Amino acid sequence: MNYLDMARSQISNYRSSKVTKENLAEKTKLLKNLKILILSFKSLPPSNEKPILAEFELAREVNELEMELSCICKNERAFELSYLQQKPFYFDYIKTILQKQSEKYLYYVGLYLLFLLSNNRTTDFSTELELLDTKDKKSKYIKVSLDIEQCIMEGNYSHMAKLKNSIDEFYNYYLNKFDDTIRYQIARSMEKSYENLKIKDAMELLMIKNEGDLNEFIRQQNESPREDREIIWKKENNEIKFIPINENKASIPAYRIFNDSLLLGIETERIV
Repeated sequence: MNYLDMARSQISNYRSSKVTKENLAEKTKLLKNLKILILSFKSLPPSNEKPILAEFELAREVNELEMELSCICKNERAFELSYLQQKPFYFDYIKTILQKQSEKYLYYVGLYLLFLLSNNRTTDFSTELELLDTKDKKSKYIKVSLDIEQCIMEGNYSHMAKLKNSIDEFYNYYLNKFDDTIRYQIARSMEKSYENLKIKDAMELLMIKNEGDLNEFIRQQNESPREDREIIWKKENNEIKFIPINENKASIPAYRIFNDSLLLGIETERIV
């Protein structure tokens, strides 16, 4: 059995059963062995050998298996590293070596775009989006991220909730992260727009269902290590008070206007 057939056999063995908690360690080991085998391929970069199509196809398939396993383990760092290894196969080698695009191409590109957006990496998101053809942007895998970005820009958070369960559990993992992202944006707007706010109104704006979760959210806000933190949240007399850390710090009217506009958009959407 030559090295290519060995790789195909190991891939078939890996795919023979679904990944479960019980076989996770075994699957991880199988994939690690596959990655080691791929390293022995003769023509993969940075080799100067003439490209061997089968090597590139098998390497692409193994990278996709690695991305899938990272998603199953909810390991975002591992997912990104796997995607970056795969990226040349999707966008560079397809033009010169690979004869056919992977069936999972748009799925994983869309998932990576959602990963970037859910982590507030909007510049990287825009850069990756520019790599896609117009027809690719019409795919449901890409469109979900475009719809999310539009919802955030418009403050249309009720529509964002409808986008959940649109594809599968891996997409929903990142879609669910937007709840925290939205709350973060709303919290910053509340700090700039109010000196105090009734607890029931704060819970409604933050989309928090019970006071226990609100207490935890307040704790997180007050313990946040972010450098731009200017406000301490204090719960008192059925209200939340937003107390400036530095009373003498000059405010910027334009910034206040921006945040007031954002909050107005949020409240308008809530009423509608």
